[in-house]
Amino acid sequence: MDQYSRTALHLQSFEATGSLEDRVERANDGSDIVVQTIVGNLVEQAPTCRNCNHITHVSDNRKRILKHLGFSFLRIDVEVHYRIYRCPTCGRIHRNGIPFKAKGHNMTWLFQKDITDALDRDCSTISNIANMKGTNKNIVRMLDRERLEALYGEMRPETRP
Repeated sequence: MDQYSRTALHLQSFEATGSLEDRVERANDGSDIVVQTIVGNLVEQAPTCRNCNHITHVSDNRKRILKHLGFSFLRIDVEVHYRIYRCPTCGRIHRNGIPFKAKGHNMTWLFQKDITDALDRDCSTISNIANMKGTNKNIVRMLDRERLEALYGEMRPETRP
């Protein structure tokens, strides 16, 4: 399972625990989507404090669920367990980043790229792409807005109407 999660799913520094959980969600169009959740831990080392250069200690364990891949009948989610570190000297909190998480979203960079590629090549609507990828149309709308702002910049009118 670990070898599969690091190669085929492009989840670097992720160690799957071997347990898969299945659930069924209702899509926007009323159809059912099977969601498989891969549970695992983030393989990480304790960082040194950026303030005083001391080795940090584990302070807390947390988890985050990221949307990973979507198909018309199946979506794969990744449940990542990671650690929060605290410096014993100065008390600052540190956390290693999740390397496969898309910046600013609870999804992997591969899922974000899959949706933006579909927006680039398809002449389909946002709702159709959301149903095709097994996600919410608001997520697709937000990614489409980010994609268009990256291409054309902020398109505010120069004068008031």
